[in-house]
Amino acid sequence: MIVWLWSTGSTRGVTCDREKAFTAAALSMQGAGADTAVVEQAHYITGVDTLAAGYQKADALRWVASRHPGGRVTWRLRPPAPERAAA
Repeated sequence: MIVWLWSTGSTRGVTCDREKAFTAAALSMQGAGADTAVVEQAHYITGVDTLAAGYQKADALRWVASRHPGGRVTWRLRPPAPERAAA
């Protein structure tokens, strides 16, 4: 299952839709006063051998947001970050 991970500062979340992830991240940025956010595609991994479940980044492009004066948020594409996970 494809999911979208988003993070703003110490706030993180998961949605089933990229646009919902953009919206949640932007709202979180404004609410927390964060200047940046990241949205990344991931796969939901169910625990097959164990009861553990989690998310695995899809190694796809990611979107990075910047908040500007007045609250405007802009998004730009970036290559995947191998060491960084949003959730």
